[in-house]
Amino acid sequence: MESIVKQGSLGSILFTCQIISEDDIAAALEEQKKTGCRFGEALVTLGIVTQEDIDWALSNQLNIPYVRLKPDMVDRAAVQLVPAETARQFNLIPLIRAGDEISIAIGTRSTRQASPRWSRRPAVSFRSPWGSSARSGRCRSSSTAPP
Repeated sequence: MESIVKQGSLGSILFTCQIISEDDIAAALEEQKKTGCRFGEALVTLGIVTQEDIDWALSNQLNIPYVRLKPDMVDRAAVQLVPAETARQFNLIPLIRAGDEISIAIGTRSTRQASPRWSRRPAVSFRSPWGSSARSGRCRSSSTAPP
């Protein structure tokens, strides 16, 4: 019998890690065909996996670091340096301040949009912990969002 698991797919990652079975894949494909939803959405809708399982598998598929943040991982002093409106706009969370640097977690879709705008601002620098593809920039510690 030929496998319905496509190499490199979301289903492949979940299957290889024994999170789902081939029967689960077949059920999700059927749901996807019926509703037009995405494969991961079908798995969640059917109650086969959680959204966190999908997020983790997507991060593996796209080779993007996955971090599950907990409230005690966030430095309140760092949070006070970034206006709430700016944090929401760019989907970012200040994590820790060390001297004149602040480490942030930022959604991948927002990175390209946020970094150039923040790089023009003086004050507290930030660096992404994810290597060479990450950008550095600067954010200011006032209560207004960057222009």
